Amino acid sequence: MALDPPVLYNDWWVYLRDMVGGTYGSSHLNPSDYQIHNAYKMRALLQAQGYDDKAIAGVIGNAQVESGITPGAIQKVSALPNGAETLADVPNSYMLQYYTPTAGGQGYGLGLLQWDRFSAQYQTQDLLGWEDRNGYVWYDGDGQLARLDFEFQNDSIYNFWRMNYGSTVTWAYYKEIGTNQPTWDAGEAANIWASCWELSSTDPTGRQYRRDNANFWYDYFIAHPIEPGHFNPVLFWMMQKRKELKPRCLKM
Repeated sequence: MALDPPVLYNDWWVYLRDMVGGTYGSSHLNPSDYQIHNAYKMRALLQAQGYDDKAIAGVIGNAQVESGITPGAIQKVSALPNGAETLADVPNSYMLQYYTPTAGGQGYGLGLLQWDRFSAQYQTQDLLGWEDRNGYVWYDGDGQLARLDFEFQNDSIYNFWRMNYGSTVTWAYYKEIGTNQPTWDAGEAANIWASCWELSSTDPTGRQYRRDNANFWYDYFIAHPIEPGHFNPVLFWMMQKRKELKPRCLKM
């Protein structure tokens, strides 16, 4: 069954991909309070890794499309594997088995940035194995972004440059994209990330969503340097459920 409501783990709101819509937020603009909180978490960790404001917005703009900004996103799956009811029922050891594709299979993407099987260098199994060896559970956003930094530190293996931008756009260059390309907006940073790390489709609509999201987050963080409010998403979820169950009066 799906996690309902979202679970707070290590200060990350964790929910499954099918919960991105409605109460939980949108994959394109109009983020929920869950997503806003996770976006601030991402920003803080990426800042610590040396990303500038436009580069950060570019990564988060992609994460909004890829996962709905949740470390618990499992591609094409709307419930936890094997009928599990809680995250604790799905340890890393099971996920490693679950994500080992059958002959000719692809496997599914996982996490904030949807590590997947399309690239031999960004495999879900690599992410899971690394998190397991370093003491992280698979749905911990801290672990996923620590893995991202590991890939940066080992860029000779996890080569950032892939397509469309040429060999001058290295990972280090991307991190300071606001300085290196001051005329580019955060949307262009999102397009670079989509090409060089995500290896996403070049479908114009999907790419525009990533651009729009990145520009949204760039402006949002300028307007709100500190996470606004003290929103309680669990209480909000309970109130929404109560509204859904409330009987409606018939008009005479």
